[in-house]
Amino acid sequence: MLFYPGKRVTERDKEDARKLVEYYKQMGYQNCCVSSTDLGAGSDFIKGLDDSKNLFISANIKKKGENLFGKGRIYNVKGTKITVFALTDRSPLGTNISKKLTIEDPFVTMKGLWPSIKNQQGIIILLTSLNKRNLQKLIEKYPGIDLVISSGLGMPTYVPLHFGKTLVVSSHPKGKSVGLMALKVKNGKISNYDNRLFMLRQSVIDAVY
Repeated sequence: MLFYPGKRVTERDKEDARKLVEYYKQMGYQNCCVSSTDLGAGSDFIKGLDDSKNLFISANIKKKGENLFGKGRIYNVKGTKITVFALTDRSPLGTNISKKLTIEDPFVTMKGLWPSIKNQQGIIILLTSLNKRNLQKLIEKYPGIDLVISSGLGMPTYVPLHFGKTLVVSSHPKGKSVGLMALKVKNGKISNYDNRLFMLRQSVIDAVY
């Protein structure tokens, strides 16, 4: 999350967000799920942070009924198809979001999205800001998701959580750490993994500029 829920976004907050996203770019991030609180400075601000127009994704943030961001990406890595998509949490009370934007119920979005995702085969990765309770409900309904990278757990996962056969990982809030998860794939599915977290200091973020 770039901003705290229920807190007025200041110019300092925006500057920190710019530095953080720039650091993500330098690390080679390709997909970032937009949370509801990331919209606290307005959709134009967060879209303006992404020169490529491809970094931020969300399947359920809408503006005038149309998707504001890309829903996800499909990759082919050494013959293995990998589908990455994102679902945004509903806005908590006090979150400053424009009335022009809507965040569709993630379960409604997933119902329409899942058939096309499932048909892709290969590894399915969900990026999401859903809290633990709603995420667990979603995985129970769609157990075909292989890996979830979450910003909504509120805690880091040095050891991945297991919801059925789905792995769930999370780094520290507000970009305080970076996760690295190496996947071993056999017959198109995850057979093993190595999960690590690396802490970032403010001095590291400041060094971007």
